[in-house]
Order: sequence, then structure tokens, then C-alpha cells
Amino acid sequence: LGGAIGGTNEDRAEAAVFLPIVQGEKGLFFVDARGKLFEEQVSEISAAVGYRQMLPGGWNLGAWAGADRRDTSQDNIFWTASGGVEALSDRFDARLNGYLAISDPKGSPGLASGVIEGGQVYLLGGQEVPLSGVDGEVGIRIPLEGLGLDAQRHALRTYAGGFYFDDKDAVEKVAGPKARIEWRINDVLDSIPGSLLALETEWRSDSVRGGNVEAGLRFRLPFSMFGSGNADRASDKTDQWRRMMDGLERDIDIVTAPSERENVEDLLTGVDFDRAVDVNSATGVTTPAAAAGSNTLLVADGSGGAIDGPQTLQASQTLLGGGGSIQVRGLRSGTVATLTAPGQTPTFTNALNTPTVTLADRTHLAGVRVTGNTVNFANTGVRIGSDQFVVLQNVDIANVGLEGVLGINRNTARLINVNVSNTPNAPSVAFINDNTVSVEGGVFDRGLFGLFFNNRNTINVTDATISNTIIDGININSRNGIAISGTTFSTIGVDGVAFNNQNTLSVTDSTFTNVGADALFGNDNNVITITGVSASNTGQDFVDVADFNTVTVTNSMTSNLAGRSFNIDDDNVVSVTGGQYSSVLEAFDADDRNTITLTNVALTSTGGQEGIDISDNNTLVVTGSSVTVAGNRALEFTNNNNVTINLSTLNGTPTNTVAYDGTGNVVSGSGNVDNTTPTVAFCSNLGVQTGSIGFTNGTTCP
Repeated sequence: LGGAIGGTNEDRAEAAVFLPIVQGEKGLFFVDARGKLFEEQVSEISAAVGYRQMLPGGWNLGAWAGADRRDTSQDNIFWTASGGVEALSDRFDARLNGYLAISDPKGSPGLASGVIEGGQVYLLGGQEVPLSGVDGEVGIRIPLEGLGLDAQRHALRTYAGGFYFDDKDAVEKVAGPKARIEWRINDVLDSIPGSLLALETEWRSDSVRGGNVEAGLRFRLPFSMFGSGNADRASDKTDQWRRMMDGLERDIDIVTAPSERENVEDLLTGVDFDRAVDVNSATGVTTPAAAAGSNTLLVADGSGGAIDGPQTLQASQTLLGGGGSIQVRGLRSGTVATLTAPGQTPTFTNALNTPTVTLADRTHLAGVRVTGNTVNFANTGVRIGSDQFVVLQNVDIANVGLEGVLGINRNTARLINVNVSNTPNAPSVAFINDNTVSVEGGVFDRGLFGLFFNNRNTINVTDATISNTIIDGININSRNGIAISGTTFSTIGVDGVAFNNQNTLSVTDSTFTNVGADALFGNDNNVITITGVSASNTGQDFVDVADFNTVTVTNSMTSNLAGRSFNIDDDNVVSVTGGQYSSVLEAFDADDRNTITLTNVALTSTGGQEGIDISDNNTLVVTGSSVTVAGNRALEFTNNNNVTINLSTLNGTPTNTVAYDGTGNVVSGSGNVDNTTPTVAFCSNLGVQTGSIGFTNGTTCP
């Protein structure tokens, strides 16, 4: 038996097997199995065993028991035990079925929603709850003889009934009436005795799922058509015999409902919400926040105008602007859902020489705008003191006299889609010492610096945009750990990222354009890792470091740099693998006592300077790379360097392809390709060197 059913709420396809197991003269043991496929990848399988007995007087009595499994749109699996009794005759039907849920409620993020009601914050539908219950129906056959139809082949039946499903964890019961009409045509295919076509429509209604009308058809074929046996024509049998072969009628699926409301916590801070308090331009924030105390959601509505003057939150509070959203988690179910505040986005204004919003420990500021006064030099947008855990989310800060966001010491802070603009006297964001800071998205524009960190901070910056700074895009002092990824630096006054001493810096998949000086500038004893970074139109260098740094660069790119791609001072360890690096001045310039490894890189100097220029006592290994110059030397070594050049290509029009500006160099290498056209000499200033660099055309230098 197979069929397709279309409804106002959902459509489904189904297939079923009704299999007699043991059949006697008056009794029948059978198996009824069926599978259903609903929309949104919802499916259900059911299996039951049953027995029917033919009684005198034309009635068949039956009972069945089975199990059902449902895979829901929330990726949950539920099981129920089911069973029922039935009485069937030629004219009348009566059925009563029961369903016992044997699975526990399960999380349902797709059904859940956060709500604010009566000064409280709740989660509705945090779990999908399987319901236990009953359904039943009675039916009657409508005579068709008046229409000239063969009553042995055609049967029209109407049914009325109802259902009731409930669970203590469900938000409400699922109960209501139902009715259906079914028209059966026996032996619909003359060539296949026992075939049947059923046309049916059904209506049901309840307060949870609403009303639903569905219509469809089912088609049944006997097993005998697949074997050597001969099926009996159903129209040749008695009505009572035909009713013995009817499939089971039962609820179409395991009934589920959203769970009842439950208390919630702020997903990002872990603060339980015991109450919700409205604030606005008339109340301000400071007074109601102090009165409400901890574990409070403050809902700020901006429809009445700006909230003016300095405002202060208390510990363990969340301030959510009207129309803004945060994630909340149900305390019972653990399900996460979105809570959206009513009202309009508020603007906090403050012309005084004080911070506009001051946060406290375990506070969350979301969905607000903050403005100040750029001539007041203590007018910070959002201030974070010390030893606090705070979250800023979807906050816009503009036109303040000091920092857009200022954190002092030992804080843990997340800045999620925080935008700061026009802080000409201070950084967009600044944290002093020993903080853990995550900057996730956001635009930081027209600040003295974009981001500033002093000492011993742990920083993660992802997918941010830093632009139009007066000085540096990011400035960090000493002993910080910072990871930057997916971030764009554009129109930077001085350096893209400037760092002092003993920092660990990682820059990945980021872009630097129109930087006034260096894309990356560092002093001493730093560990720097650069991957997939591009830099263009800088006033000076791509990487410019002083002494005792470890620099690793992979698959990056530079173009149109006014300075050098790499400017390395003394006692550094530098490894560059992959990438293309083009600059006006030297592509790679190093002073003394450095260890340098260049592998599969392309270095280009476009302004009449050296491709690679190293001074004294360096170790240089170049493999599989290319060096292109237009004027001056492709390779230049001064004194006492240890140089190996293998499988690399030299291009362009240098004055000298390889030049020695001193003595005591030890050089080696082979398999190199010389594509240069030197304007003076291939190899110059030979001095006193040891070894030689070999080329595929048979030349060497010296």
C-alpha cells in the first residue's frame, strides 16, 4: 500500500504493508508496518502486530500493539509504544487507540524563543516534548446504490472523532476534534484482483498545531501479483471478509509539542535573569539599575528620546537596547534561543567630562548607541574598570573625547560587532595591563589609534576593519600575545601594527592598504607569524623589525611598497615560505648576524635597489625562489656571510647579478637560472670569498 497526502500544514508520502501471518476460518493474526516521509526531512516508521476475529452478526473485533519512531525537524528521535482496539462491520466502525511516549524531551533550538512577560524573562519551547495520549473515531458507511454504483466495489465512509495528547513538560495539551471521509474502490485494476484505490480527506484542529485539512489517495496491491499465487477478487467476497483486510487506522505521527516556559541565563555572561526592568530617557539607567540589583535584564527603549548623562550598571546585569537581540539559554533544557527586546534602539548621550557608560563585573551591553563630546578629554564612551568580565555586542560608539572603549587591568572582555568612530584624542579601543580581550568584527575608524594594548594582555582580533587612524592601526607595548585574522587595515597614519618588546604576534588572512609607514613594525625579542597577508601602497616596509626577533612568513604578498618588503636589523631568525613580494627599495634587506631562510618566494625590487642585500655575519639559504631587479644588484653580500643559493632564478637588468661588497663570505649552491642582463658585470667585487654559486648556463660567482 502506498500513497501521497497533501495538507494545509504539511505534505507527506507513505508506504505500508499489511501482512497476514496466521489466518483461520474466523481469525487473523497480522503485521501492519508503515513508513512516512514528511516535509523538512521529518520521517516516521511504525510497526504493529494485531489480531482480528470474525463474529456472528457481521462484526469483526480486533486489537493491536506496536511501536513508533519519529525523526523530527530538530534532529531528535522519539519512540512511543502504541496499541488499540477496533470494531468493524459492513456499516459501522469504532476505534480507540492509545500512545505512550517512552522518550524524554530533547533540545529544540529551532522551536525555542526568548520572551519578556510580566517583568520576567523566559524561554518557550526549549525542548521538543513527545506526548502520550489517545485518539478515537466512529464511522458509518454511506449508501451508494442510489448513484448506480456497485456496492461490492465502492464504499463511501465518513468518520468523526477526536484526540487528546499531553505531557507535564509540554507548554499545553494537544487536543481537538477530527473528521474524515474515505471512498474505496475495490478491484480497481481488473487485471490485478485485490487491488484497491482509496480517496480520502481529513480535517483536524487543535490549539497547538492549528487547523489542518489534507487530502490524498492510497493504492493497494496484493502480494500475489509478485508471486505465482492467484488473488481473490475483493468484490467477490463478503463485506465482513473485506473488513478483515483493512489496514490499521491510527494517528499519522508521534505528536510532539514545545516545552513549557523556563527561566534563562545570558548565554555570554552566564547571568541568570530573575527580573526584567524597563529603562528609558525619563528613568535613565543608573537609578533603576541600582534598585534592581544583580541578575537583572535592563531593557532600554529609545523611542522617548536619548538617554542623557553618565550611566552606570551594577554587577551581573545585561542592558539590551530596544530592537536588539541577545542569546539566552534555558536553565532546564540548556537550549539556546534569541531574545529580542521591544522598542527602539536607544542612544546614550553625554556632554560631560566623564565616561558615558560604566560597566561592572559580569555585565553585557548590547544593541545601543553611545555618543559623547570630542572636546572633553575624560569623555570615554564605555569604561571598564578592573577585574571584570564584560561583553559588548552590537554597540555603536561615536564622537567621544577619549577612548571609545577603555579597560583598565585584569579584565576579560568580548567586543562583538562593536563600531567606534571619531575618537581623535585617543584609541578607538584601549586596554591597559593583564587583560584578555576578544575583538570579533566591528569597524574602528578615525581614532588616534585603532586598538591599543599596554602590557601582558592576551588579545584576539578577528574580522575587524581598522581605518583612517591618526597614528597606528594596532599599537601594543610589551609581553602581549595577540592573534589577528581576517582583518582589514586601510588608510593608517603610521604603522598598521606596531609592537614593542617580547610580544607573540600572529597575523593571518589580513590586508594592509594605504599605510603611512610599515605594515608591521616591531622592536626586540618578538615572535611574529604572518600567513596569507597582503600589503600594498605603504609608505615604507611590509615587515620592519629590530633585534632578536623570530619571524615566520608564509604565502603572503606585497605590492607598490615605497620601502622594502623585508627590513631586518640584527640577530633575528627569519623564515619566508611562498608568496610574492614587490617593493620600490630592496625586496629583502638585512643587517648583521641574522639567520634567514627563503623558500619558494618571489622577490622584486622595482626602484633600482637590490633584490637581496645582507650585511655581515648572516646565514642565508635561498631555495626555489626568484629575484627580479631593475638596476643595482640582484644579490649583494658584505662580510663574513654564509650563503647557499639553490634552484633559484635571477631576473631583470641589474648592474651586477651577484656582488660582494666585502670579504670572508662562504657561498655555495647550484641549479640556479640566470635570466639577467647585467649593465656592468655578472659577478663583481670578488674580493676574498670561499666557494661559488653555480648556474645552469655553466657560469659561477665567484
